[in-house]
Amino acid sequence: NENGEFVVSDFTNNIIRAKHLPKRLNIFVFRNCKLSQLKTSLSSFLDFARAPKITKTIDIGDGHTITIPENTVFFALFDDPCFLEGIDKEISDLTTYIELLTRVNEITSEKVNVKYNSYRYFEFLLRNTKEVSYLNEDLWKKIDDFTEDGMFDDFYIDSRTLNVCEKIIAVMLAATNDPNDALNAIFKLRIIPMLKRTNAYKANHGDKNIIELIEKIFEDRLDNSMKYLKKPE
Repeated sequence: NENGEFVVSDFTNNIIRAKHLPKRLNIFVFRNCKLSQLKTSLSSFLDFARAPKITKTIDIGDGHTITIPENTVFFALFDDPCFLEGIDKEISDLTTYIELLTRVNEITSEKVNVKYNSYRYFEFLLRNTKEVSYLNEDLWKKIDDFTEDGMFDDFYIDSRTLNVCEKIIAVMLAATNDPNDALNAIFKLRIIPMLKRTNAYKANHGDKNIIELIEKIFEDRLDNSMKYLKKPE
């Protein structure tokens, strides 16, 4: 609620329900979020992001707690279109930015049979995909050259971010078989939001300097991602 306290609600009940559906991947969406909530009512979910394999409980008041099951994914939809500019480095490192392209479809009475994949099967598919779909050493070398450039004094890719990037790469390569698509995906979803937190980016003409470095190292491979790095005019 507005006081940053958890109350018994549909959300609480669905968290409990997810615990009893261990084979199913459960997705929760927080709508109309504000940046201030990341430090208050949503802070417990950031703790979960820091160590998703460690049991995490949330205090919902009156001495009651609920445990977040590992088969859950959380999305936060912000009401501020410029929210990325206000997210600090720690939060940026713990989250993945996703741009949703949606459209409105006419609702029909036609019955649709939905096929469910279990959470364990999803993890199995992802592990198998990572074993056969990965970037070649030359592209990883370019990523290393970029992160180690003297332009940055506060930018690095830690093991958590690397693990997320490998998953994104595997899915993109399995879907398109195009290394450039996979490279653009990890920059757009993970690396660019991190770059926007750096001193190099915040400096005068920082976006242009970083884009020049990217073009020098990656040539035209990342053309599709550069618009997300440019500062607003």
